[in-house]
Amino acid sequence: MSRIIGLYGESGSGKTSLCKEISEKLSLEGRFVSGFISPAVFKGDVKVGIETLLFPGGEHKTLARLAKAESQLVVGKWELFPETLAWAETALLNQETTDVLVIDELGPLEVTQNKGWARALDILDAGKFRLAIITFRPDFVRFFNARYPGIIQMQLGPQKAPKPLPVLLDFIHSLPD
Repeated sequence: MSRIIGLYGESGSGKTSLCKEISEKLSLEGRFVSGFISPAVFKGDVKVGIETLLFPGGEHKTLARLAKAESQLVVGKWELFPETLAWAETALLNQETTDVLVIDELGPLEVTQNKGWARALDILDAGKFRLAIITFRPDFVRFFNARYPGIIQMQLGPQKAPKPLPVLLDFIHSLPD
């Protein structure tokens, strides 16, 4: 039986960091982890971009940078690179059944415009995984509840909140095979 865990929170709440940590732990346990995370790129204390990092393998490419007036594909303050979106989506589509599927993050491009990694939603629908961990913003809680009625959601908060990794690992280990 496929399960989906949805991690949601505002920008900077730790969604990507938690996905990275949980993916590393589960890989060390011998589980096959596939998908991608989208870590921020900082210059000093300023977020200046976003990368996409694939599992397995660790290949990465620039996903976004701060938008300029001439930017083509803009979401919020970010100019997205269509070639990176296509690269990560192709990796997802070429993936056979996996133990753990990680998709960080699904947002307005996918949910409201059917662009970006929209086909990731079809992959989630197909359920060729034991466990999927997805991330999204609070604005999309209702959307994911409606599309995936059995989704288990975990809200992430400010950095001062307790670390959710042990709780999430315990939950994952309690899932039936």
